[in-house]
Amino acid sequence: MNPASLETYIQTALGIAVSIVTFLIGYRQTIGARKERTRAANASLHRAILRRMVLEDYCPTTADLERLAEGKAREFQVRQSDLASPSQVLNALFTDVFDSDLIPPAQRVELEGKLRDALSKSASRDAELSPPGSGEEATRENMRSRANLVSLTVATALLGTVASLLPQIVQGRLLDLQFLAGALGVFVVSLAAISGIITVRRNREAPEEQSAVDGASRMAEFELRVARELDRIGLPYKAGVRAGVMEVDFIVEMSSGPVVVEVKGWRGPVPLTVIRRTIEMVGRMKQEFRSTDAFIVVPETKHLPRAMLATPGVHFVQLKELAAALKRSAA
Repeated sequence: MNPASLETYIQTALGIAVSIVTFLIGYRQTIGARKERTRAANASLHRAILRRMVLEDYCPTTADLERLAEGKAREFQVRQSDLASPSQVLNALFTDVFDSDLIPPAQRVELEGKLRDALSKSASRDAELSPPGSGEEATRENMRSRANLVSLTVATALLGTVASLLPQIVQGRLLDLQFLAGALGVFVVSLAAISGIITVRRNREAPEEQSAVDGASRMAEFELRVARELDRIGLPYKAGVRAGVMEVDFIVEMSSGPVVVEVKGWRGPVPLTVIRRTIEMVGRMKQEFRSTDAFIVVPETKHLPRAMLATPGVHFVQLKELAAALKRSAA
């Protein structure tokens, strides 16, 4: 093989690789990061409302959902328009309540009735207040998103093309037609490869969105199971107790003093930073309420590091161990 041809192939492959890698990094840091924050905000909103409905007989309204969405948008640094609409949130809540076996039948029927009323009011309000230009605004937003994606695609393809030509630029051979043809090939192939990646990501977005909602549903159901266990034990408790910007799931009133109980529906390995922050938050809440003990309830502990399981003053327990752990704490 001609050495010049081999050099062209190598530089072409290098340029395509640079385009794909820079696109993935750029997408992850911009568009992808925004979508992840949006999914997390929707899941947090869903979880908060479902918990209030089940534990405190809260009845959601469209105005409350809009206020909560605005707060979650600020918290997760996304636009409020990116979050699920009140009707979508209510539909997801109705599905979870209807499908949950952990909610007593009488309470489930009551919650379903509240959600039906809220859905009817939301539909009527949407019909009355829907502005004439709302569809145009959504179209413009979609066009802006597409323009950002196209700009990122072209910019990374050009970057890969320049990377493939860099040796020729240094050596002063930029006008060599063979290398210019290779550079054009880099640009075209990079565009095709990135377009394929975008297509795959778009096909995966709907299942990912559904998995995010499913994750929030599993978390909410696990919290309900913990609440049912506390009811079974017969211990008084407060749910969703806040102290400044921090919030703990339960404060259980024991004869020896209050006990902090945080619920985490972790399934599988969890980043160490997330575990450490949770332990630190629970520890601060323990000090804030002058609690005698603190527990983090998880579905299973086999994925957690042993060093963190032995954190003084904060104990990880499974749901089946919670009653015994609270009994030991009161002793």
